[in-house]
Amino acid sequence: MVIMSLARIFLFVKATETFSLHVQPRRRPARLASARRGSSHAGDWADPGCAPSDPPFPSPWETIVVKDRRILVKRDDLFRLPETGLYGNKARKLWSLSRVKALKFPRLVVSHGGAQSNSMLSIAAVVHAKNRELLEKRGGGALEAAAPVTVTAEVEASSRASSVDGDFARQLDLMMAGRTPSPFEGPESEAESEAEYYEEEEEETGRGRGGGERESAQTSLAAPKKFVYFTKTVPRWLRQNPSGNYARALALGAEIRQLSPAAYSDLFASCGGVVSDAPEALRLAKDALWVPQGGACAGAEEGVKLLADEIFEAWSSQGGGQGAAAVVKVRELEKAGGGARQRLAVVLPGGTGATALFLARHLQPRGITVVVVPCVGDLRGAYLWRQMSELDALTGGAGDKMPLLLLDDRGGARPFGEPKAELLEVWRMLERECNLTVDLLYGARAWEVLLSRLDSLPRQLRGRPDRGDFVQLCYLHCGGLEGTSSQLNRYKHAGLFERHQAI
Repeated sequence: MVIMSLARIFLFVKATETFSLHVQPRRRPARLASARRGSSHAGDWADPGCAPSDPPFPSPWETIVVKDRRILVKRDDLFRLPETGLYGNKARKLWSLSRVKALKFPRLVVSHGGAQSNSMLSIAAVVHAKNRELLEKRGGGALEAAAPVTVTAEVEASSRASSVDGDFARQLDLMMAGRTPSPFEGPESEAESEAEYYEEEEEETGRGRGGGERESAQTSLAAPKKFVYFTKTVPRWLRQNPSGNYARALALGAEIRQLSPAAYSDLFASCGGVVSDAPEALRLAKDALWVPQGGACAGAEEGVKLLADEIFEAWSSQGGGQGAAAVVKVRELEKAGGGARQRLAVVLPGGTGATALFLARHLQPRGITVVVVPCVGDLRGAYLWRQMSELDALTGGAGDKMPLLLLDDRGGARPFGEPKAELLEVWRMLERECNLTVDLLYGARAWEVLLSRLDSLPRQLRGRPDRGDFVQLCYLHCGGLEGTSSQLNRYKHAGLFERHQAI
């Protein structure tokens, strides 16, 4: 019993270390679009007409030398949202959602994917932060009990929930359940500060309107936000000894619903990808928020646009701006070499391709090329291209601002997530020679392909140095390091990595 209690405390401490809630002045979040509010459609949380809040700081730049080639690295893994602890790619994708105030935040967020998904953990962190915000506004205490999520009998019969036990959940303040969502509040107040906002909210819902409205406002403060995540059956060893993102998401209050592989495929096959509406079988309320796998949806564009603006500003102003001294140095070196024209090409790994797509949309018209390395699906990039094309059409694109694909021309199959000695060697080399740590699922794969193609890059990435046309490669470090421990465990079980081995 004592050992179990210590294990629970350790799990809680690790979760809060990963997603610490730093105190800083709150900025006004992007508003929920009034035309889209109350929808279970994919990712309808951002208002395209609302100017985004400034991020805490631009992520820095570094320069590394690989195979005698100088490569810029945009360290977006160091971009962090203090309120949620999110960083990197998921902080960009969930930027606008994280800015929505707790009272306006959806009562229910639903998504699906793998049991160690970074996206699962990131959404759990956002919902957890909103519940913390509610508790702060109430002056502490506990949130009310929750009702279960409504699904069809078939889904309910084939699913089961993962959770920490009740005692541990109570220690985490808000854990586990929300209630059936009720309609969103009205348009956000124009108050200039958080305190003024809540004062106005109290005036609108309580004063001079009788006890019913005031009681309703108090109820909205007491109602917790809930995150429900569907995944395939979690292995018994992981259920009994939670670790990695799975353990952290549980500690942050996620309700993880397990489905058999067949039931999971039946339920989400109708999505046809990652950009469709929620499956009808989930019977989500109209005001629930459905987030497609990986966060690939319209709501992700606002945060990625902020990243695109950072890249363009640093490059176009020859390194002007915070953390961009590496860009200054690179451009000075190119000029000293007689370069009459310098172009930037940003390379990044791609799963669903949402980040690459939105970067290309906002960078390529400015003369900066975006290149994505397929890390999921077939090696020829058909899956990735289909996902990006669907998302482009869904978000108003015309198919004319798509990223380039950098493919592995060596052939051979590469199942996603399968431990490979070649990937581990790339991971080790980057650590050892470049002091750069990437994840093993996406980052190591992107570098494996990039390194294999450095001497045979596509024409758009080679430039014409003999004519003064130089192409500077920039690797976008998207983060994803929170899953490294579970990835290394897989390599260890495969006999490819031992804990005592030096990196």
